[in-house]
Amino acid sequence: MTLDTAKLNAAAEVAKAKTANKRWINAINAAVKGLTSGKWIVTELTNCLVITTETSEKTYRVTEKICQCESFFHDQPCRHRAAVHLLQMMETADKTVSRPAPRIVRSVESDRTGVKFAVVRCDGWMI
Repeated sequence: MTLDTAKLNAAAEVAKAKTANKRWINAINAAVKGLTSGKWIVTELTNCLVITTETSEKTYRVTEKICQCESFFHDQPCRHRAAVHLLQMMETADKTVSRPAPRIVRSVESDRTGVKFAVVRCDGWMI
């Protein structure tokens, strides 16, 4: 997994602006540090991330709502869940920026017998 640190930092600033909880802000800062320092090995699976930390040598299966770390078990904000949230924010930002809006064209056409009908095309495809 390669990270664009500028996009990660931008996502972190947006996430911190959305919360007033100091513990979540600390978790977001720790997630950015872990993702950019190279001390976390992050593996993307279809339904979660697997994060292995170099310092504690522990591996956690993480989603946005569930983690296996001590912070999660003590009902505290978790740096691993914050990392998942930040990566999801980056992914949705990439999708909205890189994909142009569909081009919709409405017209009236006629078939070979001369019967007219309304046509709606989306990016050239008749729908």
